[in-house]
Formats: sequence, structure tokens, C-alpha cells
Amino acid sequence: MKNKILVLIAVLFLIVSMVGCKKQQAAPVPTPSPTATSVPKIEKILYINNGDLYSMKPDGTGSEILFPDGTSKWFPCISPDGLAVAYWAQEKGSYNLWVGNFITAKATQITFDNDTVEGDIQNFTIRNAPVWLPDGQSQVRAESADKNSRA
Repeated sequence: MKNKILVLIAVLFLIVSMVGCKKQQAAPVPTPSPTATSVPKIEKILYINNGDLYSMKPDGTGSEILFPDGTSKWFPCISPDGLAVAYWAQEKGSYNLWVGNFITAKATQITFDNDTVEGDIQNFTIRNAPVWLPDGQSQVRAESADKNSRA
């Protein structure tokens, strides 16, 4: 009798294991595919001269002033897509971050700091230049050289 019960259990175990509950397979995750993004080819050199932002062709011709608005511009940084430039602008003793659009030829003020910089501005150096996040879609931000510097 004992053997018959063991054989019956073994047969049931075999049937259950063969038929059993099937695990539902998770839907396969699609492999991300890169999206083609056109990056405009703007062959221009940007430079600052007496606080004005200029562009010129790589051969040194075609110099033109960009975003003339009476502010003194500093530390230009072109966006990853090449369509805009971020820079610091100084007006009436205060520095604010601006973004100029090459397509519309208009600049937009990003920060609105009315505090003036008094005395020596040693902390306002190239380490405080604006930078773009790699995706180019995120807002431009200013990197601070240290905790005490203005960004």
C-alpha cells in the first residue's frame, strides 16, 4: 500500500510538473534606437571686444556685433545645438545671465539680480562662465567657482 501511494504521488508530481502553471513571460523591452538630430553647422567664431559680443567667419572676415543692447557682455558659451549663446551681461554694476538666439537675433535675460558688485570682482572669472547641460534642452546654469562667489 505504501508503494502504491508513493507511485501515485510520483505520477501526480510528474503530471503537475509537465502541465503545471506556466509563468507569464514579461513583454520584451524594446531596444532604444538613436534618433537622428540635425545639428546646424554654424561656422562662426565668437569673441568679446570692449564688452561687445561679435561673430566672424573662420577666415577672419564678416565681423558683426551680436545682440547690441548697451550691456557689457562676458564669457560667451554656445549651446550644444549651436543655435544659442549664453553669456553674462553687466549693466549698471550688476551682472545677469542672458541667452541670445542666433535664429531670431534676440537675447533674453535669464537672471534678474539688481545687486551691484562693489570693489574688486576677483571672484568673477572664467570659472563663473555659463555652461549648457549636454542635452541642450535644459536651462543654462552658471557654475560657481566657490561658495562665496556670485553665480
